[in-house]
Amino acid sequence: MQNHVHDRLEEYLMDEMEPFAREIFENHVAKCRSCANRVRDARESQSYLAWLRPMEAPPRPGPDFYRKLERSIERKASSGWLPNLAAMLQGPRLAFPLLFLVLGLLLTAWTMDFEPELTESGVLGIPPARFSDAISSEADRLHSREMVMVSLVEETD
Repeated sequence: MQNHVHDRLEEYLMDEMEPFAREIFENHVAKCRSCANRVRDARESQSYLAWLRPMEAPPRPGPDFYRKLERSIERKASSGWLPNLAAMLQGPRLAFPLLFLVLGLLLTAWTMDFEPELTESGVLGIPPARFSDAISSEADRLHSREMVMVSLVEETD
């Protein structure tokens, strides 16, 4: 047999070969080590795949199952948003985060200071007198630049 078992391996494993072709195939596999390894590996793979098959058929729903399911979905959709919200809040997935959020907001509101400050506030909460002192003049900027340059020159010497 010139061709190895590549072409007819599946047919052999499924036991769909004619008897004469099967005899030739088995004689070749007995003489060819690589083909024997290939058949062995294919049988092993086939046994692993057999593990994946279900032992029994999955359960089938009753004849009125889909009708009942459709009615249930229609009832939930037509019930409105308030019952749906109440149903969502019954589960801990949404109820606990909302509870912690409300408690956090209450705690924040309780600790806030509601007395207004009597100080005069200007831009960004800085009183106007301080704000005018914070803006430097052009002469101050040039003087600061000269001081930086002098300190850099002294450092390099």
